[in-house]
Formats: sequence, structure tokens, C-alpha cells
Amino acid sequence: MNWADILRKKSLRCTPGRLVLLRALEVSSRPHSFPELLSLLPKGTDRVTLYRSLEQLGTAGLVRTVYFDKDPRYELRDEHDHHHVVCTSCGKIQDIPLCAMASLQQAVSQAATKFATITDHRFEVFGLCKTCAKP
Repeated sequence: MNWADILRKKSLRCTPGRLVLLRALEVSSRPHSFPELLSLLPKGTDRVTLYRSLEQLGTAGLVRTVYFDKDPRYELRDEHDHHHVVCTSCGKIQDIPLCAMASLQQAVSQAATKFATITDHRFEVFGLCKTCAKP
């Protein structure tokens, strides 16, 4: 992907730090915590700058935040909605490339009588991976 063009189209400054961050997320196979992201970036990356970049990229719709526990994790937002299964023992994460929300959206909209519209949703599944489930 040409991240420089994408950032410009979103009216965001194309800084070297943002490009490195987006490339790190692009090659990643799972969402990363803030400390994990910091370790993937060049030594000396400023923590405050990383927080601000994640916030701005999230607002621009390029990065999404997911929660498996109290701490946020970050991944690229892609055009295909997906969710995750997380091992409660070792923390292994697997993307699940499906979303049942499309079929539930009408029912949720009808049940949420105090809301005009549903704008987003989160759905994560927890269990034991095959390795951790072995006796």
C-alpha cells in the first residue's frame, strides 16, 4: 500500500513515524498492545507521539482499537469486518474472517428503541487454543 498517498487523502501529515507505524501494522498478523508496538518501532520512538498517531489514525479510520482485556490493542482497519478468538491461557489470537452483525443489525436496531442508529460494534470470543487445551 502507498501509505503516503492514503495519509494525504485523509488530510493527515505524512511523517516518517506514521509511515513506520502503518508498515509495522500492515505486516502484523494480530493486534498489538502499545508496548508491543513500541518495541516494533525504531529505538527512541516517543511514546506520546505514538499515542497521538494511533488516536489520529483511528479517527481517520485507518487503525482500529480492540479490547481483549482492559488494555487496548491496535490493528489496521480493513474493508472486511472480522473478529478474534483469544486463548485465555496463552493469549494466542486468531482472526475470524466473518461477522454475523449484518444479519443481527436489524434485530439490534429494533431492540435498541432509545437509539436512532447503530454506528459500530465489538465482538470477541475467548477460549482455549488446541495447545493449551491438551491435558
